[in-house]
Amino acid sequence: MPLTAKDFRRMALAMTGASEGAHMGHPDFRVNGTIFATLQHGMKTGMVKLTPEQQERFLRERVAGFMSESGAWGRGGCTRVVLDAIDEESLGEAMTLAFQNIAGAKPAATKRVRRPAATGITMAAAMKMGAALPDVERTTTWGAPTLKLRGKMLACQAVNKSAEPNTLVVRVPFAQRDELLAADPDTYYLKPHYEDYPSVLVRLSRIHPDALRDLLRMGWEFTNTQAARKRARPAAKKTRRG
Repeated sequence: MPLTAKDFRRMALAMTGASEGAHMGHPDFRVNGTIFATLQHGMKTGMVKLTPEQQERFLRERVAGFMSESGAWGRGGCTRVVLDAIDEESLGEAMTLAFQNIAGAKPAATKRVRRPAATGITMAAAMKMGAALPDVERTTTWGAPTLKLRGKMLACQAVNKSAEPNTLVVRVPFAQRDELLAADPDTYYLKPHYEDYPSVLVRLSRIHPDALRDLLRMGWEFTNTQAARKRARPAAKKTRRG
């Protein structure tokens, strides 16, 4: 019998000390105030925070229903769970591991935050990195450095007063934004001004260059897909009239 969001929630909250929270409109599950699992938009998938080694084992053994999240957070162990493709035993094992990773790793987590994850990427360096993607040009919007893909906004310096200094705004799908915020809230954040837009705020002082490349690539793919859909709509309407 396929598992549901109700099953995922039940198993997460069965962990001693686990509590349910929420961010950006979908549930998350925490221990010691830190997220170890989330339910994603649509309630068809979830995410569990495994170590890269644990994730690799699940993928190597081809356990149904597991896949790596994209980009740097996936390489860090964040693992997507497709609920209707997974069995309860496998989900239970993954959930327990994710819980234990967080519940027993507070000192290590604190140490990671203190390490110079602060890479000191400048806005100019971020613009140069994004401009290396196909068909992307560097320009300005409201006087701020901007990256555009064939005329469509891809990323720009955050100019709203609510944003922190040296913040880049990158267009990403809402679901991927939620995953970023859950996986690394020290690097990615959001302010009310940006909530209704498919985008995420990035502290350039904290992000690793590889993670920024992954994020800009995600933004490129999202912007490209959105533009392609808009181009296809008139043709679809014309076909229906015919």
